[in-house]
This record gives sequence, structure tokens and C-alpha cells, in this order.
Amino acid sequence: MTTTPPLLEVENLRVVFDGVLGSVTAVNDVSLSVDRGQTIAVVGESGSGKSVTARTIMGLSTPPGRIAEGSIRLAGRELVGLTDRQWRGVRGSQIAMVFQDPMRSLNPTMKVGTQIEEAIRLHTDLSKKQARARAVELLDAVRIAAPRRRVDEYPHQLSGGMRQRVMIALALSCGPELLIADEPTTALDVTTQQQILDLMGELQADMGMAVMLITHDIGIAASYTDTVFVMYAGQVVESAPTRRLFTDPRMPYTRALLDSIPSLDSPAHEPLPAIEGSPPDLAELSAGCSFSARCPRATQTCLTQRPALIEHEAGRAWACWHPVESKEAS
Repeated sequence: MTTTPPLLEVENLRVVFDGVLGSVTAVNDVSLSVDRGQTIAVVGESGSGKSVTARTIMGLSTPPGRIAEGSIRLAGRELVGLTDRQWRGVRGSQIAMVFQDPMRSLNPTMKVGTQIEEAIRLHTDLSKKQARARAVELLDAVRIAAPRRRVDEYPHQLSGGMRQRVMIALALSCGPELLIADEPTTALDVTTQQQILDLMGELQADMGMAVMLITHDIGIAASYTDTVFVMYAGQVVESAPTRRLFTDPRMPYTRALLDSIPSLDSPAHEPLPAIEGSPPDLAELSAGCSFSARCPRATQTCLTQRPALIEHEAGRAWACWHPVESKEAS
């Protein structure tokens, strides 16, 4: 029986940042995959390596950052080592990205329609008139009212939610196979967040593309994704189908993240559980498990030997010497 290979395959990726005092490893031996049409989440605290991983997959790792080891394959094509010109042929047409701050990503001096038109003409043979018509269609597709008028407006004339919709339209302008969304709703209010995520889900279903969602919001991962990869200190420490991860986490760090989510059943006066301590300094990682200093289950082995990410069960893996006992086995 022949199995279809993943759309995106990242294997043993290591990204370092070079400085005057030496190199710091920001992404350490990360492996993950995304199937066609699938939605995955990469979650973790700030500084865990989520965004660096995403930008590296997009070919946006620039000095002082560099890929030290590893492979990134999109539809079977190796992306590591592509020239800038080759990347321009991939970025936008095959893989696209929605950033968390549209005001920093959109050109404030250009009309939003013009920015979408330029992206379309870069990757297609459409005329200027055809590209403009396509830009209007895309603004309409992302639920922007009066798209024929909005196409001639500047980013500062739009609300935060509308600017993020423009970013989605821009990312989808050439029909990419994979969309990476890096904290796409961070600066938005709760209602607008849900509208943007629902919109992305609808567009994904219509276009059949895969989505890689980068987020620190565990609740978003639970509601909108098929598989979750949990990162800590530059490493993937657990991965599993979303439902299984949330009902039966095995890595203590994942358990601690889930315990910190507010529950409607929790008494209002009780403080939320917090993970004691702080994430480690990536420049001074110990030889052991990177979570050991904050983990109540840590032993001497954890302090001196780093556990590998191993697939212990079909479809799920964790990196831990003393995993949380499975609820399914009890």
C-alpha cells in the first residue's frame, strides 16, 4: 500500500544565531510534518522557537541567523540551500505567511489593492487590469465590505481586523499549498480573533490548502487544529493529534500549559496554576532536559541527560524520562 508523503517535512532542523560571544541555538533538532489539507499548531511560551521555525521554513532566516543542520522539504523539494531567486519562485506561490502585525508587514505608503496586485503579477501572467480585478475578488473573499472602494485605501484607513484580512488576501493571492499563520490574531479583540480564525478555516476548506498555525494560545490550538506540536527552549517536546493531546498529555510541560488555562468550573477566587521559574537561557542550556529546572518530576537523569523526541504511540511522541501517567491506562 502506497502512502502519500506529507506536503511539508522538516527533519532535524537546527537554527543558530551567531554573535560576538559565540553561537546560540534557537531551534534545536526540530522535526515536524504537515499533510495536504491538514491544520497543525505549533505552541509554546514566548522564546520557545515557534516563530524562528516558521520564518526559517519560509526562507526568511537571515544573518545572524542561519540553518546549521537539517532538511525542509515542500512537496518533495528540498528548500534548504535555495538561492534568493529560487525562493522568490516558492514564496507566495507555493508557501505563504500571515504575520501577527499587519501594520509592520503592509507598506503604509501603498494602497492595499496595489500591494495585492504586485504579488499577483509577480507569480502570474495576468495583466494589470486582471490583477486589479483579482485583488477586488480577494478582498471580497476575505469578507471586506465594499471591496471596490477598499482596494484604493491605505493600511492606516483600515481597522486592525480589516488589515489582517488584507494580509490573508495577500497571502492567498497566488493559491499557495501551505499557509503559515504566525500569531495572526494577537493584536485583535476576542470577537475579531474568532472571525479571522473562522475565515481562515473557511478559505482553507475552499482552497484545500494546509495551514501551520503558530500560537501561544492553547485554546486556539484546541479549537482549530488537527495536530499539535509543543515547543520548549527551541525543541519539540511533544506532538499528538489535538484531541489526544488535550485529554491525555504525557510531557509535564504540556500538562502544566493545559493546567494554566482558565476554566468556567474553577472558583473565581482561586488563582490559576503557574509554571514556577522561567524558560532557560538558550545560550546556557544544560546537558539535561531543558524543562528539568521547572519540572516537579525531575530526577538526576533529567538534569544530566537530554531525552529524545520518540514516537511512543502511533501518531504521538514526547521527549521525557518520566512522562505523566496516561489517563487512558487508568
